[in-house]
Amino acid sequence: MRPSLLKRMVPAALAVALVLACASVAMACPGCKDAIASSDPTHGGLVKGFFWSILFMMGTPYLLLASFCGWMYIKVRRARAEAARSAAPAAQLPMGARRGNPSNARGAAGPPVGGGALPSGG
Repeated sequence: MRPSLLKRMVPAALAVALVLACASVAMACPGCKDAIASSDPTHGGLVKGFFWSILFMMGTPYLLLASFCGWMYIKVRRARAEAARSAAPAAQLPMGARRGNPSNARGAAGPPVGGGALPSGG
């Protein structure tokens, strides 16, 4: 094998070995199952705790996504309203002023309609 491939596989192999070595410690769930299965009424709180913890863990990602989407929706609406407010005064100006032509904004006459030169009387 190439040395670079070996360097990448050694940490992965160590991680797998660590997980397999700790598997006996992770067997705590059967203890919870046995506690819930007992007929002792004090374990009802444990069942409610499992219920609420699962509910919160399942609901949190959706709550975060909905909050982000709502925040973005409000930001877009505010930006559009601001753009509409800044565009409204430009709509009330004469047509030449909107295009950046200051001579038309003052009411000066533009070039003749035909676009040609003025007649030279002679």
